[in-house]
Amino acid sequence: MSIYYFYKEDCTACQLLKKAVESMFEKINDNVYKYMIDVEKDNELVDRYKIFVIPTIILLNDKGEELKKWRSDNPPFKEIISLANKY
Repeated sequence: MSIYYFYKEDCTACQLLKKAVESMFEKINDNVYKYMIDVEKDNELVDRYKIFVIPTIILLNDKGEELKKWRSDNPPFKEIISLANKY
């Protein structure tokens, strides 16, 4: 299982959310891989997961298939943590 946070360095909402995402990552089990992806540096993942809005958080299964996607500057952290920790 993996969780990706897609952001952009010059996105104010992304930068404001970054510390909250880092805190969320600390509350998710160690067996879940956690990544912060700068959309300007990783076009392959941006294309694969159809990232059109930032910030975006995606929860993926072990095969890399999308389980859930949140496109918001106010994601439901408790829900994300709960879902990620089920696996």
